[in-house]
Amino acid sequence: MKRMLAVILLGLMAPSMAGCGSGATSSVKSTVSSVDTSTESKKTTDEAEVPSIARDTPAADEYEQLGDTYVRQGNWTLALLQYDRALKSAPRHARVQHKKYLLFLANGLHADAVAGFRSLVRDEPHDSHAWEGLGRSLFQGGQEVKAEEALRQAVQENARLWRAHALLGVLYDLRQEHGQAVSAYRTALELKPDRLELRNNLGHAYYLMGDYRQAIEEFESAKKRGYSEAAIHNNLGLALAKTGAYRDALAAFRLGGTEPQAFNNLGTVYLEAGQAAHAMVCFQKAIDANPKFDQRANEQLAVAQSVLRQERTRRTLRQEQGANVCL
Repeated sequence: MKRMLAVILLGLMAPSMAGCGSGATSSVKSTVSSVDTSTESKKTTDEAEVPSIARDTPAADEYEQLGDTYVRQGNWTLALLQYDRALKSAPRHARVQHKKYLLFLANGLHADAVAGFRSLVRDEPHDSHAWEGLGRSLFQGGQEVKAEEALRQAVQENARLWRAHALLGVLYDLRQEHGQAVSAYRTALELKPDRLELRNNLGHAYYLMGDYRQAIEEFESAKKRGYSEAAIHNNLGLALAKTGAYRDALAAFRLGGTEPQAFNNLGTVYLEAGQAAHAMVCFQKAIDANPKFDQRANEQLAVAQSVLRQERTRRTLRQEQGANVCL
C-alpha cells in the first residue's frame, strides 16, 4: 500500500490494486489513489507546482518554454537539456530549477531530486514549493519521517499547497493516525475539489478507521463525480461487504476488475468474515469463470477447505448467515 499512493495523492501519491495479494493468507486491501505524479499525466508541467517568478531573463525564458514543450511531448532528455541551457543563462532561476527537479522525480531519480530541492531550500528557506518538492522526493524515496518534516514546513510556509496536505494524509494513514489523515485529505479537497482521487483517499481513511458508512459515502461521491479508476470500485466493494451488503459488493468488484477477480475478491471477504463455506463457492466460481485464473482462487479455495475441515474436527460447523451471492 505504501507506494500506491497514488492515488492519489495522490499523486498522494500513490497506484491501483484490483485484487488480492499473493499467498494463501492474502487479503483484499483497500488502496489510496496516486497523487504524486511529478508532472500531470507525465505530459504537461503543472505550473501550480512551481513558483511563479518574473525575471528579466529572455534567453532563459526561451529555453524554459522549449523545455516545457518537450515535457508535453514526453521527451524528457531534450526537456532537461533545455532546462540546463536556461540555467546556464540564469543559474538562480528558481522556476526552472523546480521543473528540472520535478523531472528527476518523474523519472525515479529520487536522490537527484532530493539533492536539488535541498539546495533550493538552503538558498530560499521560505520557498514553499521547494519544501513541497523535497517532501515529495523524500516520500518517493522511502524516507517518510523526513518527508513529513519537509511537507509540514511546506504548508507552514503556504497553507494552500493541496498536494502537500494530501501527501501528509497518506503519511498519517501509514502511521495509522487515520483521524489526522481525514483532516489532511479534507483540507486538500477544499483547496482542490476537482481532484477526485483525494475523495477516494478520504474514503480509504474512513475505511481504515472502521467508519464504513462514511467510507461508502465518499466512494459513491467520487463515482458520481466521474471517478472511475479500479481502486474506487474495489474500495467501495470492501466497504459494502463490511456492512453485510455482499450483493452490492460483488457488483462493485465487477466494475473494478474481471469476473474471476470479482468472485475471488468476494470469496476472500467471506473467508475473512469466517464464512468459509460461502467463500468456497465464490472461489470455485472464479475458477469456473476462467480456469487459467492465476492460482489465487485455487490457493484461497484450499484455505477455505482447510478451515471447514478444522471446523468439522472441532465440531463447530455452523450455518452461515445470508444467501451466498456468488450463486
